[in-house]
Amino acid sequence: MACRGVLNDLTTDPERQAALEAMSASVRPGGVLILDVREAAGSAARATGTPRTRTVDVSGRLPRVGPGTVLTFTSTTTWNQGLLHVHEEHRVTSSEGEQVATNDFRMRP
Repeated sequence: MACRGVLNDLTTDPERQAALEAMSASVRPGGVLILDVREAAGSAARATGTPRTRTVDVSGRLPRVGPGTVLTFTSTTTWNQGLLHVHEEHRVTSSEGEQVATNDFRMRP
């Protein structure tokens, strides 16, 4: 069984313990459980509060997406008391106007 990034979204020790117990219970005897999680010091060093933006022309790449449609994704990450705080903004610009969605969450490396 492989789990990538699963524990990052669980920020308290009891949440993490319950997840580990459930995952280990689902592994067959002699099986292997592989976990991939973020390393705290490296995550904190990269969490500078500087927005990172990527823009992609998605024209014709998705159903019902017309010409000139652009997706702009911006992520801003800060570090506070052992947690990554992430603010994301998704902006779709097309001939029909603009739509914006935001998401805020915390992660624990």
